[in-house]
Amino acid sequence: MEKNNDVNQSNFWENRYKKEEIGWDLGAETPVFTALSDTLDPGKVCILGCGNGYDAILFSKKGFSVTAVDFAETPIHNLETNARSLSLSIETIKKDIFDLTPDYSSQFDYIIEQTCFCAIDPLKREQYSNLVYDLLKVGGKLIGLWMPLDKDIDEKLLYVPDNSASLLIVYKQNNSMHYSLNYKLTGNRILQYD
Repeated sequence: MEKNNDVNQSNFWENRYKKEEIGWDLGAETPVFTALSDTLDPGKVCILGCGNGYDAILFSKKGFSVTAVDFAETPIHNLETNARSLSLSIETIKKDIFDLTPDYSSQFDYIIEQTCFCAIDPLKREQYSNLVYDLLKVGGKLIGLWMPLDKDIDEKLLYVPDNSASLLIVYKQNNSMHYSLNYKLTGNRILQYD
């Protein structure tokens, strides 16, 4: 029997959900997004790699227009079921995130993500950056929570000292991206740092 280890294939992720091998899944909304959502003006949100959609539900409850994207069928089904039971309107898309453009170009005020960047093939990380740029409206923000616990410092992707997590807020202005706010998360505390 052939083992599917290709993160670029939806079957890889679908199998992880079916086997409940989803250690990144908190079983609830991401606490830092709960706190942060109260500081943002409602707008159009795209949640990349939405998983079971707890954050999509959080932002929808707070009045954001939410589009949630995942590669695997099971989490999209779970999100749709939960949203329906809560009478929430959330656009769900079962699709590879890299296939969102041009249909969704310049559509979003915010892109929210927890570990999607870390889950993609490292060879696609530059493509991810271009995707985010294309999806955001001018003035839009990427808000990402990354926990690269399986990365070496030598990879120079996102080094997080002392095993805390990092929340990076990126702004799209005119024709460029600005990495103007970076936060360090330790426990339940959010600390801004440069």
